Amino acid sequence: MNSIVDVFATPYEYWRYRHVPFDEAIKNPDPNARPFLKEKDKLIRTVTCHREAAEHILLQRADALLESHIEAALTVSNVYQRWLREEPLEDPKAFLDYQIKCPHHDKAAVDDLIDQHGVTLADGQYLFHCGSWSSYSDTLTTDRPFSTSFCPQVALRNGEHKGKSYDAGKVELFVIRTTNPVTKAYVSRCTGEQGHEKEVLFASGASLRQVRKTMVNEIKATKQENGREVSRMVPAYVIEIELS
Repeated sequence: MNSIVDVFATPYEYWRYRHVPFDEAIKNPDPNARPFLKEKDKLIRTVTCHREAAEHILLQRADALLESHIEAALTVSNVYQRWLREEPLEDPKAFLDYQIKCPHHDKAAVDDLIDQHGVTLADGQYLFHCGSWSSYSDTLTTDRPFSTSFCPQVALRNGEHKGKSYDAGKVELFVIRTTNPVTKAYVSRCTGEQGHEKEVLFASGASLRQVRKTMVNEIKATKQENGREVSRMVPAYVIEIELS
């Protein structure tokens, strides 16, 4: 039976930590805790769903423990492991070329790969993407493979890569929900050189519909220009999207 991977079935807790003075730390009866000299001080935020995760990463910009939480959830997910069992034991060359050479890759070869080895995700699967949504329409159909991730931090970094957010004058982090999906997707493994991407790649022709757009805050966008870094503050939005 088809079902979803919910990486926040166990909520993620974002804590403020305090540094523990050495004379206090050595009194800790747990010797494994002593070298770290820090402990949880205050619970700042609890993330229970993908929208909250998107808002969290736009507020914090970086959170390595969130990535670790998502990786752990994927590792124990029977659904995710079943998806991988339905695919080749190693990512095919067309997919690896896509990850390394994008956007200069063989689009047709990637679509053929997804058609042959991809899976159809269940209704209600959530994923992330960071890009620019046209202000002229609430719907669009992709004309090339469409990259998503289980992790909002990965999506945000891809959206900022090479000054894309700076040039766009905004950050738009998509929270994607599959709705009666018909477009196949190739699910990558969390291993290998690009495993940190936690990528799910949809074939060309996916239909997207914007449901809601909410500004979260302003963040600094940067770009390398004439050998120096330039920056400016840009609005950061969460956009809720349905994909079929």
